Amino acid sequence: MPRSLMAIGASSDLGVHVDGARLGPATILSRVKDSQLPRLLLPPAIYKKHRATHDKAKNLVGVLEYNLQLYKIIATALSSGYKPIMIGGDHSLSIASGLASLDYHQNLGLIWLDAHTDFHTLKTTITGNLHGLPLACLCGAEKQLTTFDDCHYYDPSKVVIVGARSVDDPEWDNLCAAGVHIFTNQAIREQGLISVLERAWNYATNDTRGLHFSFDLDVLDPQIAPGVSVPVPDGLRTKDLSVTLDFFKRHWEDIQSFDLVEYNPRLDRDHQTLTLAERILQTIIDINAQS
Repeated sequence: MPRSLMAIGASSDLGVHVDGARLGPATILSRVKDSQLPRLLLPPAIYKKHRATHDKAKNLVGVLEYNLQLYKIIATALSSGYKPIMIGGDHSLSIASGLASLDYHQNLGLIWLDAHTDFHTLKTTITGNLHGLPLACLCGAEKQLTTFDDCHYYDPSKVVIVGARSVDDPEWDNLCAAGVHIFTNQAIREQGLISVLERAWNYATNDTRGLHFSFDLDVLDPQIAPGVSVPVPDGLRTKDLSVTLDFFKRHWEDIQSFDLVEYNPRLDRDHQTLTLAERILQTIIDINAQS
């Protein structure tokens, strides 16, 4: 029997210097048509955001404490039989959702759909914005943001980044050392998105119990999705989103948990990005209902 979905909104943007992503979860959830969908919205973090350029671990305590709350809520949802959909907020929140799912299922792969690789550590970060570290944290390369967990990390050989097109040199070094698979936006153009997603799936589900899927809206081109905190040109287009949603339909049974993050209503234009986020979430709801 398919598990019921639970949408969990995480209203924090402490991990990014730009304000507004904390408003994303409530905005997206307000558009969900399914009145039967269980949903929970964590209120915004109580911490004042620090932005000092010299601080290479901005808002570390606040991010940790918020993620501890989120981790416990997602763990409870999982143990109660739900398939959690975490709606952010910035991508540092995926530390909590990814680890909670891994701790419950024990052996998962991970697909990270993102314009960035998010594989900085506190030693290599250039900006100190913690939304640039979550994938490194999930793979155990940076542990100061995972102190609430039991040190259970993803096997980097079963972690795949898709759509990256903004990667700092230190991140490349970290990724190569870890052994994470990367399909850049150039690889998508050369091989086709369908082929890339299926190859990513094969890596991530090799001898695992399924995967955690993390979808950062900035993987989409800012011409169609301007409402993100750190937009990067030359991203996925509308037809690519359709391909991705078809991919979800084929593989949904083995996607154990899901993130949808980085929607920033303050930067959106004419609800363009909101409409796409709503389409993603509604498609997932429909797929789950039909499975």
